Amino acid sequence: MVPRLSRSTYPAAVAPAGVGIVHLGLGAFHRAHQAVFTQEAMLAEPGDWAICAVGQRNPAVRDAMSTQDCLFTVTERDAEHEDMRVVDSVRDVLLASDQPDRVTAALADPATRIVTITVTEAGYRHDPATGRLRADDPEVALMSMADHRGQ
Repeated sequence: MVPRLSRSTYPAAVAPAGVGIVHLGLGAFHRAHQAVFTQEAMLAEPGDWAICAVGQRNPAVRDAMSTQDCLFTVTERDAEHEDMRVVDSVRDVLLASDQPDRVTAALADPATRIVTITVTEAGYRHDPATGRLRADDPEVALMSMADHRGQ
């Protein structure tokens, strides 16, 4: 059995830095782009710029990353090469629906200097065939109900 990726099984991981960025969204786009570029920046200029990533509802990515000390692998491919790298710029993962107090604390922490967000196509709640908002989406309906109550 191959050992799970962790800071103890992958000694090349950079020593933990303090969190300076809170990122809202824990999707693949963030992990494959912003987290990678943040890692490169931290290697070039060390400092407390690690990421606390916040998922909204689904615990799957948070749980998977937590069991790996927030380390994950990104594969870059082209026609001739395939390069894999371990990304270690994420230091904490939270789930907003389960840990709202920790999310609020991370956002309010004086060490947090940047708050970022990514919204990919799944977050737009649109019908790909028409390009219009899916009014029957449960979360859109919930927000619409709150608007009608003046909230």
